[in-house]
Amino acid sequence: MPIFQFVPPSNLPDFILYIWHCMGKESPSIPDLRFFLSFRAKLMSPSKAQELIENALHDRLIVNKNNILQLSDTLQTRQVGQEQAEKERIQQTLVQQARKEKVLTTKTFNDYFREILPEEYKSKTFLIKLKDIQLNVPDPASEQVRGTIITEGKSIEVTIDGKRKILSHSCDFLTSQYQSARKFCPHLGAIFRSLQKNFPDLALCLLQSMVEEKTKWQYS
Repeated sequence: MPIFQFVPPSNLPDFILYIWHCMGKESPSIPDLRFFLSFRAKLMSPSKAQELIENALHDRLIVNKNNILQLSDTLQTRQVGQEQAEKERIQQTLVQQARKEKVLTTKTFNDYFREILPEEYKSKTFLIKLKDIQLNVPDPASEQVRGTIITEGKSIEVTIDGKRKILSHSCDFLTSQYQSARKFCPHLGAIFRSLQKNFPDLALCLLQSMVEEKTKWQYS
């Protein structure tokens, strides 16, 4: 039974490169190559293998140096190019696969947002408008946020320190039950929706920390 279950390239240069690849880049003698083509690969009879070798030598696709066959300089260059192209193709495939896996496994802002909302707010629409929210984020890398919400004639202040993991906010909605459970009230939800619009990376970073490092955060 042949060791190859598909048809090798039909043109001689590509066929020679293909055979060299299958042989592991060995430098065979003429008898070695004839044996490989006819008995190991079972691609042709010994006489046809000999004819192919002679044609390849005649066309200067391979050279005979001291009874050892080597690829010509032209085919060696092609071989290197093909190997580089194959490496790049494999690398690109791996990168694409990694991106797909990341998309499948990485949580989004909305995933974390749903986790941190109390059940009674998950099916409700926040009535606080984004235009009523003022954000002060001097440097996103510092993970410090100051927010002001103007609602019903009142000014409500929110302070978030991502480095120290402290969230300060006092309102009627943020009861001690929510504070101990580290859940959001409508004001905090509105602040984070505004953060998502203006500083999406920071919003995701803070939410991820609040969910995955929940016990480290202090709510007041």
